Amino acid sequence: MQSGSQVSLRTWIWRAFVQTALIPLILVETVLISVYLISNASIRDAQISHLRETTLSDLQAAASQEAHRVESELATSRASPAPMPP
Repeated sequence: MQSGSQVSLRTWIWRAFVQTALIPLILVETVLISVYLISNASIRDAQISHLRETTLSDLQAAASQEAHRVESELATSRASPAPMPP
């Protein structure tokens, strides 16, 4: 054997580790992180949409309730007789 083609045991083990374990691990982790980020963005958008709908519904209910209250107060004040001057 020629000395130029010899590879040390440590180098050979390192290359085998990189090819069989490290590269697949990095690829799998990259895919998992990508899936997490995409699903997180999707869930966040759905949550924001739901919160907007809920807030709008609650605001409409509060405005309607306040309008009914003001309307009943106006009806009460119209129905009551005018105060007599002293």
